[in-house]
Amino acid sequence: MADSTLRQWTILKVIPREPRSITIEELKTLLDQRGIEASSRTIHRDLTQLSLIFPFTSKDKKGKASKWFWPIDMGVFDLPGMELETAFAFSMAESFLTQTIPSGLSGQLQPYFKHARNLMNQEILGGLKNWDKKVRFLPKGQQFLMPEIKPQVKDRVFESLMKEKKLRIRYKRPWQKEGEERVVSPVGLVFRNEITYLVATYKKEDNPIQLVLSRIEEAEVLPEIVKHPKGVDLDSYLESGEFSYPTNKGKTIRLKVLLDPNIEFILRETPISKDQKLTEDEDDWWLLEATVEDTQELRWWIQSFGAEMIIQAPKALREEFAENWKWLAMEYQK
Repeated sequence: MADSTLRQWTILKVIPREPRSITIEELKTLLDQRGIEASSRTIHRDLTQLSLIFPFTSKDKKGKASKWFWPIDMGVFDLPGMELETAFAFSMAESFLTQTIPSGLSGQLQPYFKHARNLMNQEILGGLKNWDKKVRFLPKGQQFLMPEIKPQVKDRVFESLMKEKKLRIRYKRPWQKEGEERVVSPVGLVFRNEITYLVATYKKEDNPIQLVLSRIEEAEVLPEIVKHPKGVDLDSYLESGEFSYPTNKGKTIRLKVLLDPNIEFILRETPISKDQKLTEDEDDWWLLEATVEDTQELRWWIQSFGAEMIIQAPKALREEFAENWKWLAMEYQK
């Protein structure tokens, strides 16, 4: 009895949700891998009996049930049942990770998302009821609409990353009339505000580049396996600062700026570096000193504060801003 219970429970667990399906031969292989011996005839008998109780079904071929699957809208049942903490995690994942996973995987997760919502909305849960309506993540700064990414392109990119296969793409830059074909070796995906980037190597295997996913017009997964040299990985690329657009790669500067009293608290609460130092000035302004990377993003950040932030050092950066503001003032006076 114990053996048959374990066998039948395992069968229920490995039957996939449509559009996927599984044959009796495939079920037998999976059972063998788990150390459960059963003939094809026994498995067929189990399936027939279990289908009278559970709502999975089969595709018939020549009058015989050949492929078995759960309906795509089948609810979730498991032992032990989903706990509140798990339901909460699924609820947050549904809200914030939908854009970062393949559409096929997202479809497979929908029953779990639905089950989590139902569980959290039960009256007995009290404080967690409607929690998904009580939490939001709001990015800082001007918001932009997300560029459209072709579903087929997105799925192929995810597939190439999961299978570690090379990718043939047609990539069109904004100034190009027609896209150009490239064969790239994907390293990873970076989601940054509204833009999704594919980090990949192209021609030079030790020199990753950034590809905006919405600019990929076509994508095809190739059979060739990706083999990156040692040290070429997503974390190493991010740590190199390439997404901050370095103006002097690998160099840091000792930044000194005067802060208007109205913005001093922003830098006190969220320091720009670990060695940041704030000193009150004689005119009620604050002097900020910090060691930072010399990047284009640093310049955009300083510009965002306008006249509330005045560069004192380094001299070259102060002169660069002085020249830019001088030209800008002349333009505004026209």
